[in-house]
Amino acid sequence: MTASSCRSITPERKNCYIKYEVTLETREHCLIHITGYGDLNKIFVMTLATGAFFKSLSGKTLILALITPWNTEGNDATLENTYLLSCHATIVTDVRSLKAVVGLVPVGKRWGIIDRTPATSIQSFSDMGTWDGTREEGESDIDDVFYN
Repeated sequence: MTASSCRSITPERKNCYIKYEVTLETREHCLIHITGYGDLNKIFVMTLATGAFFKSLSGKTLILALITPWNTEGNDATLENTYLLSCHATIVTDVRSLKAVVGLVPVGKRWGIIDRTPATSIQSFSDMGTWDGTREEGESDIDDVFYN
């Protein structure tokens, strides 16, 4: 693994709430598209080893997100009042699954989710080439800024 980003896990103040979309395959081989909300815990940047085990991903760099999904009973906060009811088990997904940053607001004894993402908004990631692990002259070390 080449880098990792982490935020403090303090119950008083978490500040990285996200909307994500994943597609899962059921046992019956049907695809289910899920939109959910959760805590972004960490982002991992890792380069896979070369070899037959990883097939087409051999030697590629992956950026993965460690998230803790929330139970919202399947509600979409852009369409209806949606509340954080509980947390599910932590999962790892491709960072491209992250769609937006959302907010939480106290509503009585619950937390309401604020998602102002318009249906027309689309996140995108551009390919900026690969990094060989060495700094260019005058370049700051990104690891010092974000990961320490």
